[in-house]
Amino acid sequence: MKTLGRTCLLEANLILVAGVTNTYRLRWLRRVTDKNGVTVVRPMDLTGWTPHIQVRRDGLTVIDLAPYTLLDTDGTITIRVPDEATQGLPALPAGAWDLLLEDPSGDVTRLAAGPALVETTVSDTERSPH
Repeated sequence: MKTLGRTCLLEANLILVAGVTNTYRLRWLRRVTDKNGVTVVRPMDLTGWTPHIQVRRDGLTVIDLAPYTLLDTDGTITIRVPDEATQGLPALPAGAWDLLLEDPSGDVTRLAAGPALVETTVSDTERSPH
């Protein structure tokens, strides 16, 4: 039996560490044929696109990462989650995440997806007297 389609363009594990700044970068490149018939790789211009990205467990949203996601003209997707946004997140041994990108016409592409894990730090970042 053959399989048509795919669940997403990139399957990846996402690890968030609670209480620290988490930064991830992805780049969406497309293979296209130029006017000379040569296949070239070009970045996807994400101007006007909207990201939808969440970590979930049992159907419930653990954290919405869309407010921390930037898209640019050279296909780069930067997810920068500040430590304040993850402070207090409980350890999550088994969750899921995906990154949906909605183009200006409303079509949605599932760019990335996979298992999600939230880890807690060992060290305390609170300032204490020596």
